[in-house]
Amino acid sequence: MLARTDRRMRLVALIAIFCLLSVALIGRLAYWQLGQRDRLLGLARSQLERTVIEPSERGSIYDRTGTVVLATTVSRDLLWATPSEIPDARRGNVADALIGIVGAKGSDAEQLRASVFDGRPYLVVAREITPAQSELVRAGLHGGSLVGVGLDPTPVRSFPTAGGGPGTSLASQLLGFVDSAGNGRYGVEQRWQAVLAGTPRRSLAQFDAIGRPISATQQVTDPGTPGADLQLTIDASLQLKFEQELLTSDDLFQDLL
Repeated sequence: MLARTDRRMRLVALIAIFCLLSVALIGRLAYWQLGQRDRLLGLARSQLERTVIEPSERGSIYDRTGTVVLATTVSRDLLWATPSEIPDARRGNVADALIGIVGAKGSDAEQLRASVFDGRPYLVVAREITPAQSELVRAGLHGGSLVGVGLDPTPVRSFPTAGGGPGTSLASQLLGFVDSAGNGRYGVEQRWQAVLAGTPRRSLAQFDAIGRPISATQQVTDPGTPGADLQLTIDASLQLKFEQELLTSDDLFQDLL
């Protein structure tokens, strides 16, 4: 009887231990599934989703008449390639086509060719290519001579009005410039950055293996606001004459020296 009672006690103790372990496991599971749900979801999303910040269209700058554009934003394409997706037999032809489109010469051409043949997942071929070059790329893609190549439009600050000297833009010292991050540097571009730039567009998106946002997954969280235009007090024609006179005076001064 004692042995039988001893076995019964051991069985009860064993059942109690299993029950305690089960309760502990259920409690731990509930802790992760319920108590830590939001944190775990946030960690998972942070690995898959990131915030994409796209600058809004920057405002233009005009002279006092409001008709002469001193600074504006135009779209230029970034030319990229995915050599890993280009069939080995076609890499030579694609490399030759890209070299011809961007006009690469010498060591630049050889480097571009080597980059196409090395099979990397992503390659920036050229930034801010001309509209004519973009059309050549589109024609190549449409005709099938180009594969594994694409274009991404990027905003570029342009100063379209010629200045008083060769290769200069009007009132360039007054206007300043815009860096690659979209920030105004010096002059009017920096002083009125907040007005010209507006607020950026923000969205959440998943990214592919090479770090590019997947457009189908993008969800806009803030549409942003476009930048406002500025109308300065300077007169474009008078500014041009002034710059030409300065250039002439400088040339005369150099001749005297």
